[in-house]
Amino acid sequence: MTTPRIEPQTMRAAFITADDVLELRDVPVPTTGAGEVLLRTRVSALCGSDLHRFRGATSYGNNSAVFGHETVGEVIDGDTTVFPVGTRVLHVPFPADGRVFASLQVAAMGQLVALPDSLSDDRAVMAQQLGTVLFALRRFWPSPTAPRSALVVGAGPAGLFFVRMLRHLGCQRVHVLEPDADRMAAALRIGALGAPAPASVPLAIDASGEYAGARAAVDALAADGVLGLFGLPDDEPGRLPLDLLELFARNLTVIGVMGAQGEPGLAAFHEAVALLESGAIDVDGLVTHRGVLDDLPGLCALATTIHGGVGKVLVDFTGDTTTGEQR
Repeated sequence: MTTPRIEPQTMRAAFITADDVLELRDVPVPTTGAGEVLLRTRVSALCGSDLHRFRGATSYGNNSAVFGHETVGEVIDGDTTVFPVGTRVLHVPFPADGRVFASLQVAAMGQLVALPDSLSDDRAVMAQQLGTVLFALRRFWPSPTAPRSALVVGAGPAGLFFVRMLRHLGCQRVHVLEPDADRMAAALRIGALGAPAPASVPLAIDASGEYAGARAAVDALAADGVLGLFGLPDDEPGRLPLDLLELFARNLTVIGVMGAQGEPGLAAFHEAVALLESGAIDVDGLVTHRGVLDDLPGLCALATTIHGGVGKVLVDFTGDTTTGEQR
């Protein structure tokens, strides 16, 4: 006689307390509704936007299990009409909905991209951030012809993706400004150049979220240039780094962008998966730290300080036994 398998009723998951402390708690296993699937988490990644709350930002919520939005999972239950059981997917929830640092997660079918077998979990999870970079870059520079030169301020994971994409699109000179020596070295290794001449580039992207960084981007712009704002501020609500008279006198365009998860058909994320699968965008060396869920508080503390060569941080769930299965 076969003994029935007993499904767990709780699982370990990240929780942000009212005073912005990250804890691991036992929480109920989530249930699905119409148009939703249940995913067994395979790998989740920390995004820079996950970390602002630990540096004093207030708009990211607290006293909540909502944390993280970069993840790869495997469909195990729910409405499996579009994504059958066993399908490996990139899950791209809106940040306000993400609960990806847990053994199981609920996903709306409209926020999923099926993954090819040839793309490993570690590479596939990069498609979330790469997708947001693609989405932003199309709005910063909609022309099919790449800018002759560009500046990226900030060489964290997002900044490095901007460098990679600009070079992939044919931008001949991609300059980077980054105060951290390890991050700057990472940018130089993938073909970036140092500081540009003042007032020389047609496109400058601030991926740092800092006032000084955005101001440096403005200083680098030629007349008629485009300032793309991608990094989010810790000192909310943040300030624009120029006044109206300067904007008019230099005929600058300023663009801030977010919301790639709401793009019809998740087009940027599908393209990101294809670029990673083909090898057109290389992510070797981008992951610098990894661990399991129990390591998450320490990994967050490490990543929040931005030093010591910290790049992309991954949390691996493939050995998690809390859902009753060892993979």
